[in-house]
Amino acid sequence: MVPTDSISLHQVKVLLPVAVGQGFDYVTNAPSPPLPGSYVSVPFGRKTLVGVVWDDASGDIPPEKCRPITAIHDELPPMPEHLRRFITWMAWYNCEPLGAVLKLFLSVPDAIRTPETEQILRLNPNPPEYRRTPERQKTIEYIKKHGEADISTIMEKTKVSRAVITGLITHNILIMENKMVVSENKPFQYKPFPLSDDQQQAVKQLAAPKGFDVAVLEGVTGSGKTEVYFDAIERTLEAGRQVLVMLPEIALGVQWKDRFTRRFGHAPDMWHSGISPAQRRRIWQQVCHGHSRLVVGARSALFLPFTDLGLIIVDEEHDPSYKQEDITIYNGRDMAVMRAKHEDCPVLLVSATPSAETLANIQDGRYRHVRLTSRYGDALLPES
Repeated sequence: MVPTDSISLHQVKVLLPVAVGQGFDYVTNAPSPPLPGSYVSVPFGRKTLVGVVWDDASGDIPPEKCRPITAIHDELPPMPEHLRRFITWMAWYNCEPLGAVLKLFLSVPDAIRTPETEQILRLNPNPPEYRRTPERQKTIEYIKKHGEADISTIMEKTKVSRAVITGLITHNILIMENKMVVSENKPFQYKPFPLSDDQQQAVKQLAAPKGFDVAVLEGVTGSGKTEVYFDAIERTLEAGRQVLVMLPEIALGVQWKDRFTRRFGHAPDMWHSGISPAQRRRIWQQVCHGHSRLVVGARSALFLPFTDLGLIIVDEEHDPSYKQEDITIYNGRDMAVMRAKHEDCPVLLVSATPSAETLANIQDGRYRHVRLTSRYGDALLPES
């Protein structure tokens, strides 16, 4: 609880990644209340948890009796409203507590609590008077030109000593700030691939929709379904939007990754149970900031915090591994369709043998059906 004489208390409801159906009231004495969707750290029992500002406080508890928010992680963009609506819908549809569903989206709390940062220097816009030496002026001119820089870079480019830079910091001429480390966003280099007439026709059929749309790409083994959806990926990336490709865990191997790399120039971000905690933290942060434009992963990749999702692809959509049947129960394929609806983007379901549910949706006119009826080139069907 906070002291009763605290001033300017703002009361908000915070949803936590625990199996409960509603948020809890917390307070902060920050100059302004955190925005809805903001990531915050709060005490919960004897632990400190990362949660999301979900709504206005209930008002049932006086502010002075609420526990305080311990940190507002405003270096991260808030969780957008449409994603919070999807979480609410997913909890309702799967009969799961709201907090349990949120936990799927906060699977890497360290990415929120301890973002990877570097110290950079900027010029104080209102510096005090100081003695202008040639070394100091060289440092200041370099930062004026580049806007910001870290100490090592300044020393390397200007050949001034660390003592000169430290002196400018001490005299408040330069201001040191923490900045999130952003991985280099390598441009994709698209290599054209000769498509068959059958594939070209499928590409044309899939190119039409701009908003939410569900299409099923069905084709026999060896018909070139992957190259068809590679074309859809290319168009989405060229539009500057993010792409999620979901694969069964068993398919997330070297062969698929190498095939993609040959077509697009470098590997995508891979998200599955085999990556390290450091990789998970980096990818989560880069996706949240919009710097990671393409993620290929198992069903849990669906819960990454994409900021501008332009396409979801569910390959082998019939595979039973998309179903999670313990802890929080859901079908990753069906949740991918609904996330696409909330993101207002197309979703493509790919299979040689579409599931019964997908076939029923095609028959009822809810899903478009695109078929590849012949094998590509000299590809042969596997022996039975």
